[in-house]
Amino acid sequence: EFQFDDFVRWEQSMLGSREWIDGLLFWIRKLGDVTRPCSLAPSVSVQRDHIGRFKHETIILDPSLVSGLQEMAKKNRVSMFVVILSLLNMLVRARAGSPDVRIACMSANRGRPEFANVAGQLSNLLIVRTDLTNASSFSEVITSVARELAEASTHAEIPFELVASILRRGLCVNLEMLASVVLSFNAFPEETTTDAQLDVTEVISLVGEEVLLTTTELFFTIATASEGLAIELRYRSDLFTMDDARNILHTLENTMTGCLAEGALGSA
Repeated sequence: EFQFDDFVRWEQSMLGSREWIDGLLFWIRKLGDVTRPCSLAPSVSVQRDHIGRFKHETIILDPSLVSGLQEMAKKNRVSMFVVILSLLNMLVRARAGSPDVRIACMSANRGRPEFANVAGQLSNLLIVRTDLTNASSFSEVITSVARELAEASTHAEIPFELVASILRRGLCVNLEMLASVVLSFNAFPEETTTDAQLDVTEVISLVGEEVLLTTTELFFTIATASEGLAIELRYRSDLFTMDDARNILHTLENTMTGCLAEGALGSA
């Protein structure tokens, strides 16, 4: 039976393979021309912590809002993960002031049959980069995000740390330029998708705690709670205040409401 040690040996055997070379070329083409960070931090100087650490705020979504998002997913033939990722794309575009949106998420990395029952963390960090220049409606955003996620997932086996190392050394693209927002989706396990669940400890194991504190600004976790669907936002306290974090969460909630209203008008 295939075990985690076998997975490690498999990864080592893939180095230099045609498949992985093609995958690395994909990521170089996709991320090699990034020139500036996609920051959401406020530019106005306010009192924040001087020590880099994560604090958190949480909101619980109204059940009717969650039902509306599920209907939106069904209408567009995508998973709830894609809908949430699309909403975050809209939030990042608005706050960063750029249609070039990059969000870090995860691939379960269990697409091969022999990986399905391996005990251990196989998940890999993916940077999903979406150009929203011509996406004027939420449906168009969903279409663009779903396409980019599917393409990135095709090359999900290429270790993030290998991609990041090549980008940094060969093209001077530093980690902080790639993505400042991380999405963890831990809800609706009944969905059959390639989306993986992750938490802060898993991301730390992939990129290191010091790197996480210097590159990631916001860490969203979507999870099922007893009261409904919860959105937890971990935020860098040296970049954001508590009010900043609450404002971001409420803006995301309002974006959900607005997109559902847009969808209702479009189908009327």
